[in-house]
Amino acid sequence: MWFEAISGRKVNLDKSELIPVANVEELVSELGCKVESLPSTYLGMPSGAPFKSVAAWDGVEERFCKRLAMWKR
Repeated sequence: MWFEAISGRKVNLDKSELIPVANVEELVSELGCKVESLPSTYLGMPSGAPFKSVAAWDGVEERFCKRLAMWKR
């Protein structure tokens, strides 16, 4: 893969996904990663969701509160 050759870093295909805009079957067979559709998440946030949307932040707030509670123990 070009990214790996240039950066020296490895792509984790188990965590990678393609979100098709057109026909991506050839890329999927070449790369070996899964195909997803929107809405998807990136860094825990739904991609394409407006950042001012309260619902978009619900999952982030929930994970933050859980981790904060564990840290306070």
